[in-house]
Amino acid sequence: ILSQRAAFAALETKTDNLEKFKLFAENNKLNLEKVENVFLESDMPVDFIDFLEKIARDCQVSFKVSSLTKQTDKEIWPAFLVQLSSLSSFSNFSRFLEKLGSGNYLIEVQTLTVRRLSEAEAKSPQFEGWSVGDVQAEFSFKVYTK
Repeated sequence: ILSQRAAFAALETKTDNLEKFKLFAENNKLNLEKVENVFLESDMPVDFIDFLEKIARDCQVSFKVSSLTKQTDKEIWPAFLVQLSSLSSFSNFSRFLEKLGSGNYLIEVQTLTVRRLSEAEAKSPQFEGWSVGDVQAEFSFKVYTK
């Protein structure tokens, strides 16, 4: 009889926990949907590239994706590793980073190198249209996927 009471008590506890979870899920449905939406579709990174192009255009940042690689199965969380190079004024680059970080995707910056253009670089044909003080940035980040 004691073992049956213990089993019944354990079952009641599990039932209570399940009901609490159902209530939690119902009360937080919108938040749970938002969490689901921060993960990039692993087979459709096109939306993310469109997002990058839009914020770059809005912030007047010239950028080039040098690499977009799906992470191996060794990682705990699936992700794409993105490597970018960009050219812009420092303030525009700062706005670009801010919009990237506050966008709809879960990202983790891995590396970031920013340097000002020298006078000689600004005069070279490679940097035509840019001026001394503008910045060239190289960075990589992970975009987590579903």
